[in-house]
Order: sequence, then C-alpha cells, then structure tokens
Amino acid sequence: MLTATQPDWQALLAADPAYATWSAARQAEDQRAFDQWLNSPEGRAWLADEERAEETHRYPYGRPAQDTGWYWETPTWGSVQ
Repeated sequence: MLTATQPDWQALLAADPAYATWSAARQAEDQRAFDQWLNSPEGRAWLADEERAEETHRYPYGRPAQDTGWYWETPTWGSVQ
C-alpha cells in the first residue's frame, strides 16, 4: 500500500503555533500518565524486571566483585601469592 505524504509536512507542523501548543500538552499528559503508571505495582514490577535484565546483560557471569577469575589468571611469581 502506498501512502502519499505532502512534501515538507514536518516544516508545516513546525510552523503551526497550534501544533506546538498541542504537542507540548500531549507530551505533558503522556509524562504524567507514565509517571503514575510507573508508581503503580505493575510499573514497579516492570522496572524491577528491566533492572534484572540489565544486570544479566552487563554481568552475565556475576558482578566483578564476585569474579575470582580463572586459576591461570592468578600470578604465582614474585611477591604476589
């Protein structure tokens, strides 16, 4: 399906002062709704899932403090034991 769009449609919207007002109001409304949802139990559960996924992505083998390395990575020469 082909969709015909008017050339420079974004410039027409940017030049329309009513669009700027509507867009700002819509963005503020969306932000309020998202903040309200994020403070709900469902939103907090989603955020906790995202944090767990990010933790797993960043540290697939555990955090560096928990990483003891491989036995051959520990130097055994000099004063290091």
